Amino acid sequence: SVGGGMGVKLALDEKNTDVLFNETPGTFIVEVESRDVAKKLFKNIPYKVIGKTIAGKKIILNTQQLHIDELVEVWKEPMKKLFM
Repeated sequence: SVGGGMGVKLALDEKNTDVLFNETPGTFIVEVESRDVAKKLFKNIPYKVIGKTIAGKKIILNTQQLHIDELVEVWKEPMKKLFM
């Protein structure tokens, strides 16, 4: 979302939000055209659909909406304190 300026609507319940911060070796997030494409690409590999890209710079998780620019500022803040 940050690099491409696209939003995302996530389909996760509170128990599954750990997939967003999972640093297990071999784990990655990939954007594909549709669920059918995902099925073909990953037919022999375990995968999970976690959401869908949307227009606009926001992340929607359940009823919560976060603007990407605000999240980037929060992410940058500790580095500003260290390096400025």
